[in-house]
Amino acid sequence: MPYYYRCPKGPVYKLYNEMLNQTHLLLAGATGSGKSTVLNAIICTALHYAPGEKQFIFLDRKGIELEAYQHAPHCIKYAETPADMIQALNSVIDIMEQRRQEMKRQHAKTYQGSDIYVIIDELADIMTTQKKAATPLLQEIGILARFVKIHMIACTRSPLRTIIPTEIKCNFPARVALKTATAQDSRNIIDMRGAEALPDPMTDHTASCLYRHGTTTTLYNDLPMIDDAERDRLINHWRTAQRHFCNTPIRHKAGA
Repeated sequence: MPYYYRCPKGPVYKLYNEMLNQTHLLLAGATGSGKSTVLNAIICTALHYAPGEKQFIFLDRKGIELEAYQHAPHCIKYAETPADMIQALNSVIDIMEQRRQEMKRQHAKTYQGSDIYVIIDELADIMTTQKKAATPLLQEIGILARFVKIHMIACTRSPLRTIIPTEIKCNFPARVALKTATAQDSRNIIDMRGAEALPDPMTDHTASCLYRHGTTTTLYNDLPMIDDAERDRLINHWRTAQRHFCNTPIRHKAGA
């Protein structure tokens, strides 16, 4: 029998939870625009769910923004070098196939299992160092992963067509444009101007974004921040659960 552990208390912001529910999500904006603020808030929102419900594969070339999350039991894989990042993307393809075969055996139309989020902290790094290997993998994940509850959340400070080519961008139905340097950068992210006119977080000390999902684009000002202390609290909550019940699956208790 699995041990039913209560999920951590604390605020869960509706906006970030809604972003978690998207098929795939693209976050882009200039350096200092607040990408890390949004990405960390989305991940921390997922940490309010048990590891049996939400899991992660992290591609973190900088080895800074996402390093702490590899210690959460939700983390399946953490890749830092270009070669390891390609290996991680290949492992996503393998998981996709395993889940697809499982669905066939069960004659199921939807996959019954955890959501897996492939978090790419800086898409520009992998698209400049490993573009030939990465592009077909990202395309395949973008097209097919949605059917087996695997999602991509990709971030970049370089919203250029060479970094986000059409064949990859078209698989991101939800996109977040933070402050951009130019109107063209805004169009590259959300197919419209506007992000270039957002307040500058470096001077206004608050992040804003244009969030496009489906045919709707919504402006959000004063995006909620989740600080390092809250991140560490959530990770330690699950590490404690894992230490005490390391031989049993951790599941969310209904109504917790």
